[in-house]
Amino acid sequence: MIASGTESEAYANEPKNYAMVPLDRMVETDATLEILYEQPVGTELTRKHVNEPWRWIVDDKVVDQDGKIIAEL
Repeated sequence: MIASGTESEAYANEPKNYAMVPLDRMVETDATLEILYEQPVGTELTRKHVNEPWRWIVDDKVVDQDGKIIAEL
């Protein structure tokens, strides 16, 4: 699932607000999503702004590609 993180809880909890979209189509719109091809199922990624690099969420911590903790959730 891809979300902006600004969705209200009510919106996020409503299944009809989501759609299945092929990853290829999403990558056509946002090439930075190509990183998803390399990630195992269940990977959580985050970023604050479209111009920032993707960070991983591991054990409620945000880490960079080297595993350095950036923030705790």
